[in-house]
Amino acid sequence: MFAMTTSRRAVAACATAVAVCVSVLPSPASAVGPDLSKPFSFVEEFDSPSALEGWTVFDAPDYNSPDGRIRWMPRNVSVEGGHLVVTTQRHCVSGADELPSDDNVHPDPCPAGMVTKYSSGRVRSPQVAAGAFTANVKARLDLNLKGSPTGRPVSGVRTALWMQNDEKSCSTPGVTEYGELDLLEHYTASIGYDGMPRWAYIPANTHVGCGDRRNHRAERDLFFPNTALGQDVTYTVKTSEDSVAYSVTTPSGSTFKVDRPSGKRKADAIADAGPDSMGSLGRDSVDPALFRNVLARPWTFTLNQYVTTFDWQGLPDDSAPFPTVRLLVDRVDVEGTPFERVDVDPGSEGSASDVSSKPGSSAGSAGGFVGVVLALAGLVGVAGWLLGQAVRLGLVPQQVVDALPVGLRG
Repeated sequence: MFAMTTSRRAVAACATAVAVCVSVLPSPASAVGPDLSKPFSFVEEFDSPSALEGWTVFDAPDYNSPDGRIRWMPRNVSVEGGHLVVTTQRHCVSGADELPSDDNVHPDPCPAGMVTKYSSGRVRSPQVAAGAFTANVKARLDLNLKGSPTGRPVSGVRTALWMQNDEKSCSTPGVTEYGELDLLEHYTASIGYDGMPRWAYIPANTHVGCGDRRNHRAERDLFFPNTALGQDVTYTVKTSEDSVAYSVTTPSGSTFKVDRPSGKRKADAIADAGPDSMGSLGRDSVDPALFRNVLARPWTFTLNQYVTTFDWQGLPDDSAPFPTVRLLVDRVDVEGTPFERVDVDPGSEGSASDVSSKPGSSAGSAGGFVGVVLALAGLVGVAGWLLGQAVRLGLVPQQVVDALPVGLRG
């Protein structure tokens, strides 16, 4: 057993039985995570209205929608039936200033003269991990196939189960140790790969450090078995001083390696998930000290849905029905042991040989443009919107935007 365990049961109950003790942005919640200076563990099973005590519930426009068309709201987050429930809905409002509410939920297309908006939810845990750890999220995607006129997932929803360290994003000057572990980035789009719809895949991504104000990234995609749709699936990430490994366990007990060898988006059911080592992380290897230091920082869980804003993600169709879509999280847990930071070679990060950042290449020029946009924008939401416009105008290749952290892409 590990020396320290923190869970909902270990914290004080809310003052009232029905209240959900959370805070909303911009007021951060008080951390109730474990002591990360020694072996640690953290468990949340969402079996009480007080389960979100110490978590942050977002109440703000989505980063890529500063105009407020898409908004994260506390009304879209609840704890019920032993699950954290995140709901994504369409709303028809009378004007741009009217907020989404229960009264204006509208699955059908909005009538003439009404404004279409979307609401969703996003929560972030206290700091729960650092160093070498194994983290699990047991969750269910309720894509409301019965409510879809086509019998397929409605386009335009992304579900993300991910972890982020305490470093600021790579758009911040001087930042080098940004880290992100995407256990799941699921898109409901019908457009996809190799003749398969995008919703049939469950991608995972690793982001480590900021090369040329970007991050080193390694994609891993897995074909999502239809039998797992609507059922609880466990998404796992395991870290060490020099590797990150992902796996997915379906209700039948099958464990899938999350991998994409040779650029192919395919994987076989196996008993063990192979490591995503430094040598295969991103387009080039990452300095070992940087890799270690990124993982040594404190980490949080973020669980959210999002309505897409970029063409490549599969946009929602305002003229078609948009049934309510839900994410139900049954449990999150993590256990591990911290490790110490080490000195980083000052030249290691600047010497990354990613071809897309080399002077003279089109992607390199685009990468420079991205840096300028982010520096001028200052705010992540505005930066995301500007990047979207740059892609649409052909100023930035989509693959450059794809390489950004999920926090910047939405």
